[in-house]
Amino acid sequence: MKMKIVKGLTILSMLFVFNMVLFINITPSLAADGDLIVNGNVGIGTTSPAAKLDVEGSGNVVLNAGNVGVGTTAPYSKLDVDGTISGQLPRWTCWMDETSGSRTNPSTFTKSSQSVWTSFGEINFSFDNFGTYSQLFEMKIYAPSATTVTQKVYYVDNNAYFWLNGTQIASVTGAGIKNTTITWNLIQGINNLKIVLNNSGSYNHAFALYGDFFYRYPTLRYVSP
Repeated sequence: MKMKIVKGLTILSMLFVFNMVLFINITPSLAADGDLIVNGNVGIGTTSPAAKLDVEGSGNVVLNAGNVGVGTTAPYSKLDVDGTISGQLPRWTCWMDETSGSRTNPSTFTKSSQSVWTSFGEINFSFDNFGTYSQLFEMKIYAPSATTVTQKVYYVDNNAYFWLNGTQIASVTGAGIKNTTITWNLIQGINNLKIVLNNSGSYNHAFALYGDFFYRYPTLRYVSP
């Protein structure tokens, strides 16, 4: 009789421990040391993925080390895409004000003709026999933290006015060769950069602004307008 009781207690103890293990491991996990091959779609944040990799949710996807390949199993850079991609290069959106050649403030600018200047931050152009017009350059940049960015103006004709998030931060006046540093004190989040360039209708209309935003400051991101 004692042996039966001991065996019964042993069985009950085993069942109890087994149930505890099942209870503790109610949250599934997956660990792979090496290759992991899945036939079908993979979902993160969704139980019904509609693509090979379907990520739903507002969080970030972070890869701490290694390279990511799309269309290739041997990526040679941080992101290696084998195939055609669609996207937008950083650019200045340029507006013309044909009603005035003496604008200094973006808020008084009368926007007419629009063009796009693909650029990482620099502006370098020259026109002959240009009319008495003003121009406005706009670009939005995202900074993950407060960042100070510098550029240099080497030539202007006639005057340039620099605005950051609605406030004028600098101006370069008087046509001619310059060597003027422009300092953009970007705040954390999205920053709106604007440059107003005016012209008195003289023979030459030119502006040379050097210093890229994204190569020297790799944490910055271009924001599409």
